[in-house]
Amino acid sequence: MFLIPGGNFAKTVLGLLPHLEAKGIHSSLLAWNGGARFLRSQSTSFQCFRDYFQVPTRPGWEDYRRFRRLWPKVRKLLRERPLLYQGVSLRPLLEEKLRHLCWRRWPDVVHAISVIQTILRAERPAVVVSGFDAAWLDMIFIRLAEAQGKACSLSALMGTFDYSWLPPFKARWLAAQGARTRDLYLQQGVSPDRIQVVGQPRYDNVHRVGDTPDRETFGIFPRQRVLVYATEPGNFISSRREKEVHEEALIRFFHGREEYFLLILLHPSDPGVVANCLLKKYRAKNIRVLPGGNPYGLMALCDVWVTAYSTTASEALIYEKPVLLMNFFGRHYLSELVERELAVYVYRSDELAPRIEEALRFKASSDFRERARTYVEWEFHYLDGQSGQRLAQMIAEKAGHVAKS
Repeated sequence: MFLIPGGNFAKTVLGLLPHLEAKGIHSSLLAWNGGARFLRSQSTSFQCFRDYFQVPTRPGWEDYRRFRRLWPKVRKLLRERPLLYQGVSLRPLLEEKLRHLCWRRWPDVVHAISVIQTILRAERPAVVVSGFDAAWLDMIFIRLAEAQGKACSLSALMGTFDYSWLPPFKARWLAAQGARTRDLYLQQGVSPDRIQVVGQPRYDNVHRVGDTPDRETFGIFPRQRVLVYATEPGNFISSRREKEVHEEALIRFFHGREEYFLLILLHPSDPGVVANCLLKKYRAKNIRVLPGGNPYGLMALCDVWVTAYSTTASEALIYEKPVLLMNFFGRHYLSELVERELAVYVYRSDELAPRIEEALRFKASSDFRERARTYVEWEFHYLDGQSGQRLAQMIAEKAGHVAKS
């Protein structure tokens, strides 16, 4: 059973399924949020966790009500006690947070436990595979599966962000896409014998996915420098407002600068309302907005890849392209790329021109390719087309381990 909360892990799983089928292993997909949206867009069959979660269960529903009844008692305690820290009352700060815990968070967690127990009894998986087992739903699945002894758990963290601030990973076995992810596991205190580096299955066909589009397709002149801006959905990492500010700064800058051509690649969950409205406002002939889709042909085409925090920043380095990171709000995402002189930050709109030229100088430097290859090996380890086979073999071995035990 695969737990799929997001689109990136959904892509990993889809690349993995043929290898599992070849080994005679049946897979069930349980998805929610971006994972569910992506699988629907691919016409792939899956079970939606939201459908289960909306059905009241017992004793989960009784526990839900029991936690809600705690709130009056907690509120009374808060009002009876001063809760002072250095002469400042903490009650106004804590009251809303605790109300949220009693009314929403704790009830949701106990309800989720009951729902997940029902799913595990019905599906009886040999292996529960999570894309990110430090997330709360994945953590519940893994702990219950292991506690019931009906499944072993495997976490296949396939992202590129620093998750070291989160709780330790709970899965029994951990698949790492590269040395970076392995090091993150080790920093969390995970025993090395629980970790196996397998590569990233969704990059198995990265150099064979479609042809590089012709410049003429977009009306790009031979001497124009091509930049591709990959948008983000605007979620827990940053706000939609930040995304809109970045988009307007870019479109305003490229308007009228005929030496450049900007392609705006929308995130699959981005409807493109802001970008298209700005494009109509500025009427720029050297800017195109493209619907979310396969980015790899555009990576091969472009001179510089632009984003704020998208995982495509690391992927562009597979094609040895420098990265421009929009950082108007001081977030410093993907700082390791800047430290390795593979990317540059842009802090203000008036810095765009010199920072673009700096990124182009990176690309032209003699040692940029070597730095990019070193990073790609550290991040993804294998790009040999066999990562899906390795991860499928790891899952098959763990499934066999459960069957024997």
